[in-house]
This record gives sequence, structure tokens and C-alpha cells, in this order.
Amino acid sequence: MLEMIEAGIPGLYVFHRGEEKGCLGSRWIVKNTPNVLNGIEAAIAFDRAGNRDIITHQSYGRTCSDEFALSLAIELNNQGTGLDMMPDDTGVYTDTNEYAHCIPECTNVSVGYLSNHGPNETCDLNHCARLLDAVLTMDMSELVIARDPIAQAEEERFDYGWGRQVYSTTSKHSNDMRDLIDLVEDNPTIVATLLVSIGYSVADLEAHIYSQQDPQYADDIPWYRQ
Repeated sequence: MLEMIEAGIPGLYVFHRGEEKGCLGSRWIVKNTPNVLNGIEAAIAFDRAGNRDIITHQSYGRTCSDEFALSLAIELNNQGTGLDMMPDDTGVYTDTNEYAHCIPECTNVSVGYLSNHGPNETCDLNHCARLLDAVLTMDMSELVIARDPIAQAEEERFDYGWGRQVYSTTSKHSNDMRDLIDLVEDNPTIVATLLVSIGYSVADLEAHIYSQQDPQYADDIPWYRQ
């Protein structure tokens, strides 16, 4: 991103704080300075493991259209740097997830790291260099903006009785979500211990759940405003 800034690639560049603590920086922007996002059509995070993925789904559900992901993959792959990027619907959670209700296209791009979040984490710097060269030369005007976040919010309703979101996504993504939900329900103590170990408090988790269900609810929750 620093190289892109130096090269004069147009865009709004954000270096978030607290992503590993629950995307604290991006959540703060959405709550306190949402106006900085006005007019932004696509949010691209450089935070995905591996060397091929352009993410279409995160915990919010669909955060990026297939059309946008495919157009970004084609542009990156056509720059002659040896990339083989492709859309992928198995994303988890990064800062662009927090913008999915107000920015049409929110994705995450593989930057070459493997065995992430552990002592054996590595990063393929050759992939990083190829990705940088492609980003510096690609034609941003060729990217297709197709997702309507407002329309999606109307289509993807939450079932408040069960606390689950109804996803209109690919079958693979839906199956992964159901398996994860079942695993959490069967092992609540282990999951809670894991959340505490990575710094999640009850207030943090409740705030994130409510903000994902409907961002407007955040203004009605005193502890979230604090």
C-alpha cells in the first residue's frame, strides 16, 4: 500500500488498528466517521492467506459480487506477473467486512502468507512482489461494481429467534457456516475460552453481533456507544 501511495494510485488508504482484536479500527470508522467512506465503491484488503484468493464472502455473508471478484482477478492475472488469482467464497473476517453494509464491493486479497496466526507463519515475498507489480499497472476502471449492499440487506434477514443469519450464498459457503455453527453450539466453553484468549470481551462480542445484525441498533445500545 505504501508503494501504491508513492506511485500515485488513486484511492483512500486506511491502515487499521486492532484488526486482530475484532476489527476495532474499521468498526470505529463506521461508528464515528462514516462520512470518510462516502463515494467509495470498493474496499480491497490485502490480508488474505495463500496466493490465489479474491474473497467474495466473510462473516457478514456476501461482501463482494462474483462480477467484481472475477474482474479483479482478470485484471491482476493479465499484468504478466505470473499471478493466478480467482474468486473464493471461504473468507472469514477482516476489516473490509465492517464496511459491507455501506460499500458495494468489499473483498480481501491473498498476499502470500501461510500457517497464519501461529509460530510457523511464513510469507511468500515473491508473490507479494508479483501482486504489487500487478496492482501498480492494472486498469482500475475495468473493475465491475455490481453488488448493492442495501438490496442485500433486504434479502438477507436474520432469524432473531435462533440467532442465525440466513445466507443466500453458494452451497459450499452455506455448508461451512452450518458446520461451524454446530461446532460452536456443541463446544460453547471451548469457544468462549478461545475468544477470551484473543482479547474478546463480552461487550466486544455483543457489539459486533448487534452491529452485524443491523448497524443502526448500535446507536440504541449505551455500552456500544461507550
